[in-house]
Amino acid sequence: MIGQEFQPENFKKFIAKGEMPKAVDDTWINIWEQDENLNRKYTYDFELYGANCNKGTDSEVEIFVAVK
Repeated sequence: MIGQEFQPENFKKFIAKGEMPKAVDDTWINIWEQDENLNRKYTYDFELYGANCNKGTDSEVEIFVAVK
């Protein structure tokens, strides 16, 4: 396991739900479609693959997007 520390930021959280990796791809497409309204900071975004990331159609991955 590799850890990474980040400077404090404000993030908007999105949850990708469904079959992976399609659910993550679809969620990113949704994020990009909202780009104009999100007030993104473009510093760094990250995805969190937790205990529920590999449960078939019930999978979930959290996506955090830096915002101003």
